[in-house]
Amino acid sequence: MAEAKGGSVPESVVGAAREHLAANVRAARLARGMSMRELALVSGLSKALISQVERCVANPSLDVIGKLADGLDVRFAALLRSPVAGPQVVRRGEGPTMRSGRVSIRTLFTSTDRSWSEMAEASMPARSKSSEATHREGSVEFAYVVAGSVRVSTSVWDVDLAAGDAIHFDGAADHQYVAGDDGATLLTSVSEPEL
Repeated sequence: MAEAKGGSVPESVVGAAREHLAANVRAARLARGMSMRELALVSGLSKALISQVERCVANPSLDVIGKLADGLDVRFAALLRSPVAGPQVVRRGEGPTMRSGRVSIRTLFTSTDRSWSEMAEASMPARSKSSEATHREGSVEFAYVVAGSVRVSTSVWDVDLAAGDAIHFDGAADHQYVAGDDGATLLTSVSEPEL
């Protein structure tokens, strides 16, 4: 176990942080078209250390993480965030529900590590398509189908959703909504990391 003030940090937490760092460094480096050698040059770190970080075998110091963030031109916290691996779907009736009198509130998704978000309502006529959208790197998009049906598509996956279904996914991926035969009403929210 790693030692921390007032107690120890479970190895599972330390391991998860190392995995998040590894995945985020690699994703940011590849998104910029950088080789490990190029990242080494701009960060002042060795290619061997960067390789160890990306393979999750290094236990880098805060100074090393800061140099990686500077070299990748991202915020320090962005390298430690839990990455969004793929779409997460919540179907009608799933998710914890809280009741307050006659009001029922269903939690679809919770995110505490994002600093900016926007929510919108979309009304889509039958078989209409949204324009393809891409948001800033590190963003997450959430959508909830209020009525009708919709297909959410990227170059990697397609998910069909009906009224009461919800999804969240990497907002930096090119994506599009396509309404079903009965049209759709959606609530969407985009959450972006700090600038």
